[in-house]
Parts: sequence; structure tokens; C-alpha cells
Amino acid sequence: MKFAINTKMISDHYNLLEKIKMANKAGFNGVEPWVYEASNKCVVEDSVKYCKDYNMSIPSLQSIVGFMELDGGLMNVGNSELEIFEECKKRLEIADLLNAEYMICGVPNNHRGFNVSWEDSVKRYSELNSFCVKNFKCKLTVEFMGQTSLINTYQKCLNFLNDISQKSYMVVDAYHIWKTGGDMDCFKKCNLGDISVMHISNADKNIERKLHRDRDRVLLNEGQINLKLFANTVKQIKYNNFINVGVYNSDKTSQDVKKFLEQTLKDLHQLFL
Repeated sequence: MKFAINTKMISDHYNLLEKIKMANKAGFNGVEPWVYEASNKCVVEDSVKYCKDYNMSIPSLQSIVGFMELDGGLMNVGNSELEIFEECKKRLEIADLLNAEYMICGVPNNHRGFNVSWEDSVKRYSELNSFCVKNFKCKLTVEFMGQTSLINTYQKCLNFLNDISQKSYMVVDAYHIWKTGGDMDCFKKCNLGDISVMHISNADKNIERKLHRDRDRVLLNEGQINLKLFANTVKQIKYNNFINVGVYNSDKTSQDVKKFLEQTLKDLHQLFL
């Protein structure tokens, strides 16, 4: 099992290279960065060299969003298919530059008033996936999200993958399983070849599920999700790739970076090793 930290857990006062160094020093095997952190060419080049020299990995990169429902504003472009496709292409190029194995794609979200059918989502994802296979080393992976309506559970995501015209992958996220009331072992009969990476975090025990937001997540040893069952299922299916931690709660991660990184790795070892 290998462990990575989502770089959004570390303040953007630090650049990508500095975040990778912190993760490495704490004992992590990799990081999951965001596209915006790769805007500085020198920082990217130094980050790639550091990863190579210190045996660190970038298993996945965040993210491509809004391309299925044509909400270009989520990627700071217009809403035309051409503009959105060009931005997707740029982000895939960044993923390859960073030697990321996967580019994570978010599913359609209707919170901004942009809606799309299942059929059109399958069509647009299939087209982008085919383009990715032909032109890039990285692979496209879709992440089901509990706060959305179209693809918000493991089973719906599996159905989506089955409708895609070419092989693709999914992220399995403990938080998003919990958010829609799923069981932490819902993926126990999965095909390992469908999974790109695993995501893990916990949910504030003082906030009920339907009101819980991404930014309310807490560290692994503090919340209400049955992460032990999730971890046991991960081990049961013999998954041995990356487990990526993502807690977007500055109250939990902004004070002592070294301390919370070391505690998070300790919690991961207790769960999975």
C-alpha cells in the first residue's frame, strides 16, 4: 500500500515543490496536486526532478470539471464545447508533464444550474477519454461525488464506466460513499482493474450527513465514518496502489503542517498496515 497527500491540505503559501518536500519528509509516497499549482514552469520542472530523485509519485492530478455539463466557468473558460475541450487538453498536457498516472474528472454538478443527461455525459466523457488514450500517457479517471445527483454512488459510477466506449477508471472515495448513505464495503466485489486510486477522509461527527460539506471534513481519527470497514474492504480486495488523503478543512490543517502530516500517516498505518 502507498500513501499520498492531497496538496490542498497544505497552505498555498507554499508552492508545489515545497509541498512535495513536506510530504516526503513526513513519510508519504506521493502527492495529489491541483492543476493551478502547476502554472509555474520552473516549480513544475523542479518538482518532477525532486520526485525522481526521492522516489515520490504523483498518482493523480486534480482536476477536469464541468466538461460533461458544459459549465466552463468551473475551469475559468467559456461554456462552448471548443473552449472547454481546449482547456481539458491543456490540463492533460500538465498531467503528462508532471508524470501523473491519472487525471481526475469530476462528474456533473447541478448546483450552478447546468444540467446534462446521462447519455450526453457518456458521449462527452467517451470522446475525451478516446482523445486522452490516443495522445497522452496519463489516463482519465472519473470520481463519483456524493453532493451531485447524476453519478453520486459507487454503483452509478460503475454503470457509467460500463457505458463508456473505451476503457476508463474510477476513484473510490470513502467520504463520497458515506455522503450518499452507502456502505463502506460497497466495492467489495469490484474489478480491481476499474480503480485508479482510493480517496479517504472523515466527516465531522457534529454535522449530520445531509448538511455536511466538503470543507467540513476532518482528519482520519476524528470523525463519524467507519473507516476501519473501508480499510478492511480495501485489504480484502487486495488493492495495493495509492490511498490519497484529502481534508479541505483549514481549521484542521493550517496550524502545524509537520504535526498533522505525521499524525495522518500514523492513522493510515493503523488502518491499512
